[in-house]
Amino acid sequence: MMRGFAGSGGSIVHHGCDLAADGIASAKDIRAVIDHLVTLPMIDASRIVVAGQSFGGWNTLAFGMLAPTTVRGLIDFSGGCGHRIARCRT
Repeated sequence: MMRGFAGSGGSIVHHGCDLAADGIASAKDIRAVIDHLVTLPMIDASRIVVAGQSFGGWNTLAFGMLAPTTVRGLIDFSGGCGHRIARCRT
């Protein structure tokens, strides 16, 4: 879950119309969570998959750009951020 959603702490830091920077910032959060999870004894680090829908899918693709070595797969369900792109065109 992204920062500030579903009761999570913090808030999303937006980079204006730089959607790549938005994705990379969230991807770094994903990487931090995974880095912590793999230290837990009940987590099988060889079976981690990252999935996201809509903006979460965009973030999943951005996470892939960080070349994660501890993740077996990335799933993007209709990823994107169209409403923000439309605002940036005006």
